[in-house]
Amino acid sequence: MIEHGMTFKPDTLYEDLKSANEVAQLFKKTRSDSGITIEKAADDTKIRKLWLHCMEMGEFDKLPGRVYAIGFSRTYATYLGLDPSFIVKTLQTSADFFQEGNNILISSQRENNKILTPKVTVIISLILVSFIVFAFSYFMKNDTPESNTHEVVSTAQETELDDDLAD
Repeated sequence: MIEHGMTFKPDTLYEDLKSANEVAQLFKKTRSDSGITIEKAADDTKIRKLWLHCMEMGEFDKLPGRVYAIGFSRTYATYLGLDPSFIVKTLQTSADFFQEGNNILISSQRENNKILTPKVTVIISLILVSFIVFAFSYFMKNDTPESNTHEVVSTAQETELDDDLAD
């Protein structure tokens, strides 16, 4: 588990903390006051520098997902010596935490799912099967045994004539 030696008293630090933007400012201020670079924090927490930067800028909607945003915030708060449960509760109750990006993601997924509805899939399947049947019947008509039967008969007749001549 990631431990950092610094802890703060919740009475003075968390009393005005009510939004995700304020949590982001707290992350940035605590890190810079501790003299920790964002690169060192990324190495220590194993959270990409890009994600830490997004968290410190209050851009939680740019993180890979809400669950990741909460997990990263919990890990980062622990690393910085902050109370992770209080940080997570503040983020979850905040109106500006992961709202717009999540709605855009959900609406774009719904639009993408509507492309291949069951009705469209059935129609495409029927067209494909019809094409295969048509192609099979077309090639079978062009390769009729009539053209081959003359050759087979004439070859058989030649063989009989050869046998008759040999006797």
